[in-house]
Amino acid sequence: EHYGTEKQKSLLRLTLNILATVEACLSSPAVKKVIRSNKGTEANQCLQLWQELMQMWTVAGLSRSAQTNKSDQNTFALLKEFWETAPTVVGNCLDLIQRLLPVSHFLAALTSLMHEEDGNEALLVRSSQLLSGRVSEIDPNSAEASLFLEIVPNLVDLISEAAGSRRAAVVQQAALLAIEKLAHSLCLKSGDEKMLKSRSSYFTLAMERVTVLLNIQAKKVVEVMQKEGATTSDISESQLLSTAALCASTLISVLKTRCLPLLSKLLTPLISSLSSANSFLGKQETQGKDHIYQSAKLLQLSIVRTLLSVVENLSQFVVPFLDMLLLPAGLPSPSLRQSASEDDVPVLRMTERLDDALAKRTPARQLIPVACKAVAQCLKGEGSGCEEAQAVLSLLKSSIQGISKSELSPVVGKILNAVVTVFSFSGDEDKSANLQLSANETLLALVMKLSEAQLRPLYARLREWRGEFSEENQTKTTYVRRHAFWSLSAALSIELRSIFLPCLSSVLDDIVSELEFAASKLCNPTSAKIRNAGRKRQKLEVENESLKPLQPLLLCLESAFKADAHEGGGWIRGNDGKRYNMILEPLGKLLQAKIPHGIPLQTSVGTKEASSISSYEKLVQGTGTVDHGNVVGCLAALATAAGNEQFWKPLNHSLLDACSNEERAEVRKAGISGLLSVIQTLGEEYMVLLPECLPILSELLEDEDEEIAALAKECITQGEELLGESLEDAIS
Repeated sequence: EHYGTEKQKSLLRLTLNILATVEACLSSPAVKKVIRSNKGTEANQCLQLWQELMQMWTVAGLSRSAQTNKSDQNTFALLKEFWETAPTVVGNCLDLIQRLLPVSHFLAALTSLMHEEDGNEALLVRSSQLLSGRVSEIDPNSAEASLFLEIVPNLVDLISEAAGSRRAAVVQQAALLAIEKLAHSLCLKSGDEKMLKSRSSYFTLAMERVTVLLNIQAKKVVEVMQKEGATTSDISESQLLSTAALCASTLISVLKTRCLPLLSKLLTPLISSLSSANSFLGKQETQGKDHIYQSAKLLQLSIVRTLLSVVENLSQFVVPFLDMLLLPAGLPSPSLRQSASEDDVPVLRMTERLDDALAKRTPARQLIPVACKAVAQCLKGEGSGCEEAQAVLSLLKSSIQGISKSELSPVVGKILNAVVTVFSFSGDEDKSANLQLSANETLLALVMKLSEAQLRPLYARLREWRGEFSEENQTKTTYVRRHAFWSLSAALSIELRSIFLPCLSSVLDDIVSELEFAASKLCNPTSAKIRNAGRKRQKLEVENESLKPLQPLLLCLESAFKADAHEGGGWIRGNDGKRYNMILEPLGKLLQAKIPHGIPLQTSVGTKEASSISSYEKLVQGTGTVDHGNVVGCLAALATAAGNEQFWKPLNHSLLDACSNEERAEVRKAGISGLLSVIQTLGEEYMVLLPECLPILSELLEDEDEEIAALAKECITQGEELLGESLEDAIS
């Protein structure tokens, strides 16, 4: 009806004043003391007040919703104020009195409400919420705490009712949250194992009913997420599943091995739902739909949390489900590991915790074979699966790091096969590079568990897989394998240092062949013309890809030379200097190389900055590639390892030849940069060769390129400081 009369307005004001007075009374210390100590008739009056407030809260809430749905422009301000204020004040009164009532009276009132036939759903939800709030304040070791356990069966009945409506689902959610809060507050917070064991029996039936609900909801969620054009209404099914999963997570921590009979019925629908949510979030259609996205992320978070609880409490029983869990759409899914929005971060952190728990708690001898198999499954699709395989490799690496040497032998072959599968894969350039890095780290974790004697046959097997080097037979497969092999060799060389040098000796001929091949292609480019432009472009692409292994090879050599220098340089000077000369000759030629623009190179700078740096600057001069391999860095390390004038002399000639290149300023710059680097590294020992450098340095001081002239000046300045005398007369 209309509320426009003064009498009706007065009634609204009076009601608000009464409610405010009740709230103030309940807040006063005197009334609080009376309610806490009430008995008999007074106790019944307090319960009656509490029940009437519950009824009033329900009616006020429904009335406010009904009033809000009306678009009546004539609704006056006082009425709007009333429906905005009244439900809130009543709710505050309820919160106050439920905290003051003795536990026994409070629980009796809740039990009475839950036993009512055709109970009001809003009341049931509010009752469950009040229960959750009250139990969180109870000391789990107090006598009162055990009273709360008696209400668990009533909550179980609420989640078991199959009403099929959205409103009924809200009741189920509230009951699930209450059960979760009871289990956590009364069992997990107690810190008493004996008490935990005795109280856990109250939650056995709850776990059974939650598992049944999980199966029902999982089927609905999978169907919803597999269909096209999912709406907010469809995704709401996942909210109940999320709550059930969260409840199951806590119950698993409480019940532990008592959950074993339900484990299959629990994990199968959860993993299936997780895979569906992952696939759903991977679709472009979800972008911009905040409610849908947030609901799916919440589902991911709750399921991963439940899986984590299973692994933490029942790790030895997870093994049969690992195959399903590590499918590409499961735990390895990129949608679990992104951090683009605030909703992504909690899921990412929880996923990382699950990865860590799997690696540390699951028996490595059982996890590693499954993970190796999963790597291959992730890479089955052409050009796809890099991120998924990378996630599994990270898990595999962690598991290897925790395995004992006695358990390692049976799984070495499987690990090697998985890594070789990755090495053979080719796809997106950036993703493949990251995947290669993960594979190197995984194999390195394995190598760190092996002895030096075990390392050599392992490296020999990888060399055999790479195949013989042939300039005439360069296919996509061969240069992918060559690149992977030298990338791994670089990683091993950096980590193992001088321990890796014997392995490098076994592939010395391969190193020289690779360098000579690169020198022949880059220093003596063919002048033959190809009439067909398409064929010419295709040939250049193949040649560029065939040179891709050069950069990781340079990084491998640079690291090896530095390690050898630290040990005195005995390795590079072996065989009467033959090893040194075999490497120096083609390596020195590369200073004069003409590097094509399209050659694939790794850099440490951003894409925009990298595009402004020429391929020659990257591969030869080392601009932006200090950590990825370059010619100048490799030569400087070689000079350090060589250790005496006899070996420095031919290297110095290569640098001076580059400095004398009149046609190409970039070559002169590479030569003078290399010379300066050697002088700075070797210091006074290298000054015996300074006299033969001075004529070239004198010419470069007049170079039209100011940067080259400045580098030449710096070389002379360094020489003067080391010799302790001026070189002005020598260069004039």
